[in-house]
Amino acid sequence: MTNSSFRAIDGCKIDNQLTVNIAQEPKAASAEMERFQTARDRKANDTETGKFYLASLANPQPDGVIELAAELEYTDVDVVSNRKKCAELFNLPNMTRWCPPTLLDVSQLTNYYKQLTIDAAFENGWDFPNAIYIDAIDVDGTIRIGPQSQAAKVACTDFKWSSCSTKASCGSGYEPNGETEHLDAHDSDGTKHSFCALPWEAHYKCCAKAKNPTGKFGYVDTLIAHNLRKGCTSKDSIPASCSQLQALVASRRANYPKLVWDEYSSGRLSTWPSL
Repeated sequence: MTNSSFRAIDGCKIDNQLTVNIAQEPKAASAEMERFQTARDRKANDTETGKFYLASLANPQPDGVIELAAELEYTDVDVVSNRKKCAELFNLPNMTRWCPPTLLDVSQLTNYYKQLTIDAAFENGWDFPNAIYIDAIDVDGTIRIGPQSQAAKVACTDFKWSSCSTKASCGSGYEPNGETEHLDAHDSDGTKHSFCALPWEAHYKCCAKAKNPTGKFGYVDTLIAHNLRKGCTSKDSIPASCSQLQALVASRRANYPKLVWDEYSSGRLSTWPSL
């Protein structure tokens, strides 16, 4: 449909490399590390053939997740069994009870691990493709890596329901997310709370407080810092502005450094996979 447009680019000229699914994260990380290590040579080869090196760090959810998440949201299913089945599809160590309900939740989970390989590439002085496409871009050129999605009031990967009440009472370490349920409700560990007999009472959903719910990584500034490093060292005469620009971008990166932590309920791990 675009073949007649002089503005259209021949798709055969795009060297488009896809990523490995989050369900195979060790394989994905290994592939990304190799991709960045060999990016300089690949771009040189692509230039000779008139191609543009484009790489994906975006990620779909594993097969079956949409169906299970929809059943959890809209049908009367075995809640505990479905959560477990859904969590197991991601193959993340000790993530056994969370079924990411939206594509944004999956994107932020994926981004948590993409920050590791992007940061490793920068710190090792490797190269990047001509362009990258990635999900969940946020303010200041960051990517979201925490478990709280934009539409959510709080992160809620590990939760319990209150007893029947007229107001939320969550206890230490938990916070309400605004959801209520008058009928049966199941905690993330499977504990069941029966329906509330009094019509003015309800169960209130109480979410375990996450460690870094809105965590972000400085994705754009990392790529800018990489380009500055190349541009400011590859010429005989280094522009006077280089030092100033590099210091500015370094300070911006420091605002959103690589951030890792252990939170099994949300699939975030600090020492896995091994890079």
